[in-house]
Parts: sequence; C-alpha cells; structure tokens
Amino acid sequence: MGEALRACRLRTLAMPPARAVMEGVDRAAVQEVIFGPPRALSDPASKAALDPYWLPMPIEELCTSPSRAASEAARLGFPVRISLASPDLRLWDHPDLAVDGVDNAARVRDVYRQIMAMASERQPDARLLGVHVTATTTSQAMLRVVAEPLPDGLVLAEIGFADPHGRASDDRTVTVLPASVDAIERVLGRLAGAPLVLGGGAAARRAAVHAICDTLLRLAAFVDEHRAEVERVELNPIALLLDGATEVREACVTVGDAFLRTLESPRPLGEM
Repeated sequence: MGEALRACRLRTLAMPPARAVMEGVDRAAVQEVIFGPPRALSDPASKAALDPYWLPMPIEELCTSPSRAASEAARLGFPVRISLASPDLRLWDHPDLAVDGVDNAARVRDVYRQIMAMASERQPDARLLGVHVTATTTSQAMLRVVAEPLPDGLVLAEIGFADPHGRASDDRTVTVLPASVDAIERVLGRLAGAPLVLGGGAAARRAAVHAICDTLLRLAAFVDEHRAEVERVELNPIALLLDGATEVREACVTVGDAFLRTLESPRPLGEM
C-alpha cells in the first residue's frame, strides 16, 4: 500500500485518460483462458490471455517433442532460443532452462532433451508443457513489470530491470497507469540504469519510450478490464530491442478467487 500511495503522489501533472481502454478486444477469448479457480497461468496461457490486447509477443512455437522443436526451428530460421514452458518452473527463477543461439536441428533436439531432463530432476512433480522455440532477437535492455489493479480504474505498475545486475541492485520504481508518454519517460528516468533505455539519440530515445508506454497501456487495459478475475500480471522480461520495439518474452497472469466466489454466492430462487 505504501508503494501505491507513493506512486499516486508521483503521478504526472499532465492529465492522461481516465482509464486505459483498447477497442476491438475479444473479451470472450480472454475469459476462456482466465476463467477458473485461483492459479498462476503458465507462460503460454498467460500470453494467450494477453494476446487479444495486442501486447508485443515474440515469434515462437510451443513444442512437445524434440522432432517438432527441430522442425519449428528450421521453419523460423536458425539460430533460435529454446526455453522450458512450465507453470511451476519460471525462467526468471531458472534461467539455465533456456538456451540462446541454437544453430542447427541436431542441437535443437539435444537441447530439448537436456532442458526437459534438468527440469524433471529439479522438480519431479513439475508440470512440463514442452519448450518454446523462439526466433532470435537482440535486446538492448531487459525490463520487469508487475501490474496490479487499484481502485477507480487505475493500475499500479512496478518497473525495474530484469538483468542480473538490475535484480541484484533492486533497481526499480513504481507508477500508476494509465500515464502519458512524457510521464513514462520521467518514470524510467528514476531508474539507476535509465541510460540503457533512454540513451542514444533523441529519435531512438523517443521510439523506446513510445514502445514501452504502448506496452504498459495495453497491459493496464487488460488488468483494469479483468480486475474481477486478475490479481497480478508479471512480464519478465520485456525486451527492448535494438530497433526500439518491445517484446514480452515471459508472462505470468495470476487469477484470483472470483470463480470460487461465484460458486459460493447464493443463487436467486428462480434459478434453482
């Protein structure tokens, strides 16, 4: 609560929209994914829930066998990234369960088997969905964003760096969404590692801030419109690419107890 109050005090004087709204969203598709008991959704399920809000996602395929992984890697083009897909073993906690720069089909099959074996040994009861085969992109910075609903259509966002140095130094700040582009630039400027995002020429700086702001507003719209079901969303990392675009590489949507409360609420006599 203290961070929420601090974020509200630091909110920009410029007047952003009252709440983040995305037109043309297939909300029924979102509900199909998030409907159910309290749980943390897997990365594939979280991305499926966020996708109708057009958050920027990597080009990737979920593969459940070594041969399928090799086939998809060849289709996407080498080199690729191979990473575990599991709701129980998150990559931000287990970075060794992802391998970058895999450059041929035989290596893809080997990496698939190695990752699955390591995951099974690390947590025998973990739910292993397979691996993601992801097209290679190059980042200039890696951000972590955690969003939670606040009253009155607002969303609290904690923003920090997802790289090891940023995590070790606890380089993070908070803000309230929605916010203007200028406000987001000021928020990013509070981070010790701000030059990683705001460095370069004016055009590159503006492109990066616009891309990050667009991603945050889409995230805020998702959290606000599904606040009855969604308790928390973590995007970790959001990669800021060399061309200034963003890419949500890993996501986790945490669903609350709205479904259980619906089951427990008394039904009108006419529906019994």
